[in-house]
Amino acid sequence: MYFDPQWEQRKKKISDYFSKQEGQNYPCSNQIVLCGFATDDNNKWKEFINQNKNNIEILREREVRFKNGEKWIRIPISKSVRGYRYYKVKVDNNIDRKFLEQIILPCCAHYCCEFEWI
Repeated sequence: MYFDPQWEQRKKKISDYFSKQEGQNYPCSNQIVLCGFATDDNNKWKEFINQNKNNIEILREREVRFKNGEKWIRIPISKSVRGYRYYKVKVDNNIDRKFLEQIILPCCAHYCCEFEWI
């Protein structure tokens, strides 16, 4: 992988945009609002779980709920995320740009207030 300064600038703009947004962690309609973790790397998901193991209330294969009520789901890269909206998002630095722009970013509109690159 090579360093692309334009892509790095674009990533920073995306993070800054959503960090300035107020967001809300509840739906205004029939949409599901939760936190998303977008990666194809199983190790990154496992590392996230291990870092937060003391705060986990419920753990399933693709989702985790913390004691503070936050529900995190591993965003399925190859499946539909129709209906989901994300309050917080962690996105793999190696994610496909097309998937990011066409799937992840629209799900962040109106609700997301924390966007982090992992």
